[in-house]
Amino acid sequence: MEGYVIIKPKGELDLSNAFNFKKQLLNDFLTKGKNKLIIDLSDVHYMDSSALGAMISLHKSCRLNGGMLILIKMDKSLKRLFKLTQLDSIIPIYESLDEFLKNTGG
Repeated sequence: MEGYVIIKPKGELDLSNAFNFKKQLLNDFLTKGKNKLIIDLSDVHYMDSSALGAMISLHKSCRLNGGMLILIKMDKSLKRLFKLTQLDSIIPIYESLDEFLKNTGG
């Protein structure tokens, strides 16, 4: 688990806040060498296309800096959205932090 940062956004991730969410994570973590991000989505129940774009951008930025983006604790509607857009095949998604650690040795 060393080197990982856990972020837990709340509410909706949409056009009104997705850009600032991405910008804040890039500024607060990636520019400081913290390139292993775990986003806990248990308190997020809605995402639009701008939020999906932000996740793709964060994923790419993490990978380019030798890290990774992990998503955990999605509700059913978000899982469905990621499956329909096939982002679940690009960005690793786990039910919980424990599942991530168990499957990867975290």
